[in-house]
Amino acid sequence: MVIKVVLMLTLVTIWIGLLTSLINLFGATKFWLKHANERAHVTPLPTYPTVTIVVPAHNEELVIAQTTQAILNLNYPPAQVEVLLYADNCSDQTAAMMHQVVDRPSMSSAGFK
Repeated sequence: MVIKVVLMLTLVTIWIGLLTSLINLFGATKFWLKHANERAHVTPLPTYPTVTIVVPAHNEELVIAQTTQAILNLNYPPAQVEVLLYADNCSDQTAAMMHQVVDRPSMSSAGFK
């Protein structure tokens, strides 16, 4: 008799836990879907400080162009961004890719060093 009661309590507890987990998952999914496309509104500053982004790269030939483009796509005035690209003893064409990225006409306004 006691074993049946304990078994029933165990099953009820498991089902209650499962039900609350599903309710939480549903609520979190609903919240995420509602707010997924919202962008945070940031009030523009009167002046922006200069920001230096250091990018050390070792054998990153395949992704260095995408990385630098992602940095320049930041929501920050391009004139206030300085990007320092360092090729660290690479055995591939990372340094050459960095020079190609810097020499692009679209990158002329960016502060590359």
